[in-house]
Amino acid sequence: MNSSVNDFVSLVVNNHAIDTKDEMIAAVCRNFPMVKDGRALYHTDYFAVVFCYTKNASFSNVVISLSKLEKYDGIPCFVVVVRRGLDNLVYMINTTFIDKVSHSSQSLRIDNIRGSVLGSNIRKQLPEIDRVNSPEFFDELFSYHQGFTWIENLERIVERTNNIRPVKVKTELNHSEYLNLLDAPRRASSFVGSDDYAVLLDDLRRRCEDVKDAMLVASRVDNVNVRGRLIEALITSDPEERTGLLKDLSDVERMLPVYDTENGLGDYVRRFESADTYTDIKTKILYLNSSVIFEQA
Repeated sequence: MNSSVNDFVSLVVNNHAIDTKDEMIAAVCRNFPMVKDGRALYHTDYFAVVFCYTKNASFSNVVISLSKLEKYDGIPCFVVVVRRGLDNLVYMINTTFIDKVSHSSQSLRIDNIRGSVLGSNIRKQLPEIDRVNSPEFFDELFSYHQGFTWIENLERIVERTNNIRPVKVKTELNHSEYLNLLDAPRRASSFVGSDDYAVLLDDLRRRCEDVKDAMLVASRVDNVNVRGRLIEALITSDPEERTGLLKDLSDVERMLPVYDTENGLGDYVRRFESADTYTDIKTKILYLNSSVIFEQA
């Protein structure tokens, strides 16, 4: 590989004190003539890199679309994973090192390239050459990658992706759960006409009013997941936590509370004597395309 590639890898490996994605991007761009392509990919004539951030030891972020990866598959491609409080990681992500793409890409075919590579889709071990996907082996790994064509790797990825099977089984309701589900529209209609609904609506409006200036700042965050979680936190958090969020909105990825990503019934829970309410908060940036056109419980 070109010497600049090795210099880039050394810079990342030797700067574990950097713990935000923006800082890492700035450090790399100061040292290499990077060109930005899209939201997260940067490249030179000799290598391409995607920057990701995670608060967890595991890494399952969306890294890159398969179609974008095709464009750069002829040069070394990397993902730099900036991790709060942990050593940063760098993996090679050329197609040889991709196991499959996201499970939502069941229509992926040789003539229909679609889907995204997740962190969990990157091959960390390559037993066929007795190597791991780690900086000390990047020269060997790229040489190994050059032995395959794009089509050969694509065929393997298509086969692996289309063999994905769901791990969850269909939920079966018992008789009382079934009746409770059918009664949900009546309960919702009854609550909307109650005094408790007016209290909840006033509460949410007041919370939005209290942080409206901060939400305008948060709307400028590029990462849609971080932006939504930040606005949700501003609205739903208690006063002390909200004060911490409002202190500095310039480093949102590091300061956001860690949430369980499993979807629950709602983002904001308020209990009344007659019922427990769960409000799901949705955001809409009016100048961005989206199928979501409201922000309400």
